[in-house]
Amino acid sequence: MTYWCHNRFPKRLLADLGMWCWFGVHALFFPAIATFLFAPLFWIFWCMAAGLMARQDLALSHGYSNAIGALFALALLADGAIWVMAAEKSGYKGLKRWLPL
Repeated sequence: MTYWCHNRFPKRLLADLGMWCWFGVHALFFPAIATFLFAPLFWIFWCMAAGLMARQDLALSHGYSNAIGALFALALLADGAIWVMAAEKSGYKGLKRWLPL
Protein backbone atom coordinates (compact mmCIF):
# COMPACT_ATOMS: atom_id res chain seq x y z
CA MET A 1 0.00 0.00 0.00
CA THR A 2 2.78 2.43 0.90
CA TYR A 3 4.61 1.70 -2.35
CA TRP A 4 1.54 2.45 -4.46
CA CYS A 5 0.85 5.60 -2.47
CA HIS A 6 4.37 6.91 -3.02
CA ASN A 7 4.41 5.83 -6.64
CA ARG A 8 1.04 7.31 -7.58
CA PHE A 9 2.77 9.96 -9.65
CA PRO A 10 6.13 8.46 -10.68
CA LYS A 11 7.28 11.51 -12.66
CA ARG A 12 6.64 13.81 -9.72
CA LEU A 13 8.40 11.39 -7.37
CA LEU A 14 11.38 11.33 -9.75
CA ALA A 15 11.46 15.12 -9.88
CA ASP A 16 11.23 15.39 -6.07
CA LEU A 17 13.84 12.77 -5.23
CA GLY A 18 16.22 12.66 -8.17
CA MET A 19 17.23 9.56 -10.10
CA TRP A 20 19.43 7.93 -7.42
CA CYS A 21 16.87 8.21 -4.60
CA TRP A 22 14.04 7.23 -6.94
CA PHE A 23 15.84 3.94 -7.66
CA GLY A 24 16.48 3.64 -3.92
CA VAL A 25 12.76 3.85 -3.15
CA HIS A 26 12.05 1.12 -5.68
CA ALA A 27 14.94 -0.98 -4.39
CA LEU A 28 13.52 -0.64 -0.88
CA PHE A 29 9.98 -1.71 -1.72
CA PHE A 30 10.64 -4.32 -4.42
CA PRO A 31 11.84 -7.10 -2.07
CA ALA A 32 8.82 -6.63 0.17
CA ILE A 33 6.42 -6.90 -2.75
CA ALA A 34 8.32 -9.84 -4.26
CA THR A 35 8.36 -11.69 -0.94
CA PHE A 36 4.63 -11.23 -0.58
CA LEU A 37 3.94 -12.43 -4.12
CA PHE A 38 6.34 -15.38 -4.02
CA ALA A 39 5.57 -16.52 -0.45
CA PRO A 40 3.60 -19.59 -1.60
CA LEU A 41 6.56 -20.66 -3.72
CA PHE A 42 8.86 -20.27 -0.72
CA TRP A 43 6.52 -22.36 1.46
CA ILE A 44 6.31 -25.10 -1.15
CA PHE A 45 10.09 -25.20 -1.54
CA TRP A 46 10.72 -25.46 2.20
CA CYS A 47 8.02 -28.11 2.55
CA MET A 48 9.76 -30.12 -0.18
CA ALA A 49 13.15 -29.60 1.47
CA ALA A 50 11.76 -30.76 4.84
CA GLY A 51 10.19 -33.83 3.28
CA LEU A 52 6.62 -32.77 3.99
CA MET A 53 5.73 -32.72 0.31
CA ALA A 54 7.03 -34.77 -2.59
CA ARG A 55 8.33 -33.14 -5.74
CA GLN A 56 6.12 -35.48 -7.78
CA ASP A 57 3.01 -34.06 -6.08
CA LEU A 58 3.70 -30.76 -7.81
CA ALA A 59 4.70 -32.28 -11.15
CA LEU A 60 8.11 -30.58 -10.89
CA SER A 61 11.01 -32.21 -12.63
CA HIS A 62 14.27 -32.75 -10.80
CA GLY A 63 15.88 -29.94 -12.80
CA TYR A 64 13.23 -27.40 -11.85
CA SER A 65 13.39 -28.20 -8.16
CA ASN A 66 17.21 -27.98 -8.26
CA ALA A 67 16.99 -24.65 -10.10
CA ILE A 68 14.60 -23.27 -7.48
CA GLY A 69 16.92 -24.43 -4.71
CA ALA A 70 19.94 -22.89 -6.42
CA LEU A 71 18.05 -19.61 -6.89
CA PHE A 72 17.14 -19.50 -3.20
CA ALA A 73 20.73 -20.31 -2.20
CA LEU A 74 22.05 -17.57 -4.48
CA ALA A 75 19.57 -15.08 -3.00
CA LEU A 76 20.69 -16.08 0.50
CA LEU A 77 24.36 -15.57 -0.41
CA ALA A 78 23.63 -12.16 -1.97
CA ASP A 79 21.66 -11.18 1.12
CA GLY A 80 24.54 -12.24 3.35
CA ALA A 81 27.03 -10.26 1.26
CA ILE A 82 24.85 -7.17 1.62
CA TRP A 83 24.69 -7.69 5.40
CA VAL A 84 28.49 -7.93 5.62
CA MET A 85 29.01 -4.80 3.50
CA ALA A 86 26.48 -2.86 5.56
CA ALA A 87 28.08 -3.99 8.82
CA GLU A 88 31.53 -2.93 7.60
CA LYS A 89 30.30 0.48 6.47
CA SER A 90 28.42 1.14 9.71
CA GLY A 91 31.61 1.78 11.64
CA TYR A 92 30.58 -0.37 14.62
CA LYS A 93 33.25 -2.90 15.51
CA GLY A 94 31.96 -6.37 16.25
CA LEU A 95 28.69 -5.88 14.41
CA LYS A 96 29.50 -8.61 11.90
CA ARG A 97 29.46 -11.29 14.60
CA TRP A 98 25.72 -10.67 15.00
CA LEU A 99 24.99 -11.47 11.36
CA PRO A 100 23.00 -14.68 11.00
CA LEU A 101 25.52 -16.45 8.77
